[in-house]
Amino acid sequence: MDPKTQTFLFEALCHRQRLDLTGEIVGAVAHDLNNALSVVNGNVELLLERLQESDAKSDESLLQDARTAHNWSGTAMASARRLLHFSRQLRSPAKAIPVNDLVAEAVELCRYRCEMDGLLLMSDLATDAGQINVPPGQIQQVVIEMVQNAREALSPEEGGSIQASTAAGDGVVRIEIEDDGEGVPEQLQERVFDLGYTTKESDQPAGIGLTIGRHLARAHGGDLKIESVDEGGGLQVLTLPRVED
Repeated sequence: MDPKTQTFLFEALCHRQRLDLTGEIVGAVAHDLNNALSVVNGNVELLLERLQESDAKSDESLLQDARTAHNWSGTAMASARRLLHFSRQLRSPAKAIPVNDLVAEAVELCRYRCEMDGLLLMSDLATDAGQINVPPGQIQQVVIEMVQNAREALSPEEGGSIQASTAAGDGVVRIEIEDDGEGVPEQLQERVFDLGYTTKESDQPAGIGLTIGRHLARAHGGDLKIESVDEGGGLQVLTLPRVED
């Protein structure tokens, strides 16, 4: 086995171990957070009921504050449950799953960071995308990495948009992440998958996300590529076999 392959396999193993550890940590934190928020949300609901009683002596501003607290605690509980689901997905084996569900959840997990950077994150999911037979957590990590790459290609100062889309055809499902950044020159579209290669600034670390992502895609009968966009921008395409009905 050549040194480059050995390095790749070692990095892949470390990546898998990090995913497992992340799943354990996220699951534990999300579980405790969800329990705490359930108590908060329940008490806020009781407070709302009392404030809305006909004989309650409260002003409208206090009632509005209670409603706001109730809405935000509900939002926080939904986020905690999403993290719990994400943690379980990281450790689950291959199974048939609707590709749109997987992509939609990955988008939601990335949305906050994109919004903090002033970027618009959108999705356009085909109704006939169907299912793929994969370990959901692994492939979802690949999609998240694709969104992360698109985010890093855009400047928070100048803004920009990212779109996640799905499409089905010829027995495969395409998961596309497109951004309106500068894109990757055609001569570098294969080189970016080389272990350790990066187009980032010299003081930024080189990631292994695309390398691992392609490895996982091919391990499940698919592929991960960078493609050109006629009108400019970046386009990452993940293809996976579609589970036929």
